[in-house]
Amino acid sequence: VVYGYMLLIGFFKSFSAGWIFGIENQLRAFGSTVVYGYMLTTFGAIGVASWIWFGFEGDTVLAGFSAFFLWYGIGMASCVNMLKSSESSRNDPSWSWKSDLYDLIFGNVFDLKRQLESSVGNIPIVWAILIKHIIPPTLLILFFNLACAMTDEGKPVFGNYGGYIAWPFQILGILIVLLAIFVIILGALKPQLFDAFMTRPEQEQGIELEEANAEKEVNENMDYKELPLNGNTSVMS
Repeated sequence: VVYGYMLLIGFFKSFSAGWIFGIENQLRAFGSTVVYGYMLTTFGAIGVASWIWFGFEGDTVLAGFSAFFLWYGIGMASCVNMLKSSESSRNDPSWSWKSDLYDLIFGNVFDLKRQLESSVGNIPIVWAILIKHIIPPTLLILFFNLACAMTDEGKPVFGNYGGYIAWPFQILGILIVLLAIFVIILGALKPQLFDAFMTRPEQEQGIELEEANAEKEVNENMDYKELPLNGNTSVMS
């Protein structure tokens, strides 16, 4: 339970940095179906493959990888199809679904990299790739491996840690893990609920950051172009 708890903590921390950061901008740009569909594509493929690898006896390596690529391929094809559909409705020849796909996969984590660089200096690009596309899936695979592990008596390690009795040791340990997961998910979905625990400087810094992001969004949306009409006359669209 302890090892699984630490793996989940690491997963949720890297998931928050690589996937939750900037998600509000992605939701506005691509819509919830594309954004959450991409999440389901990535972690659904990991979950199905891990279930096959660790949930069945025998040589399941090939079957797990086959399920992974099948799930991931279908999911990414659906995401690309939705991005292409939105491209046709933009009426902007300078924009393409490929740039949208790039922003969907890397946009938010590269924004995090640039924001952190203003405080800590240069951060390698590989860090951004690791924090979003390598570390979370790896930790999730390790957690599934541990959750499906068996004791020497042939019982699942999860719920039978150290041979302790179910009550109170196993049940309390599981409840603590579930409580931690609940707090993390709640913080991701409703971060304003934890404002009471922030110090005043942190609150002021958060307000300044929200105002800066709002101003940046307004500037990005002001896409004015001057189109020449009848010589020197111009209009803005």
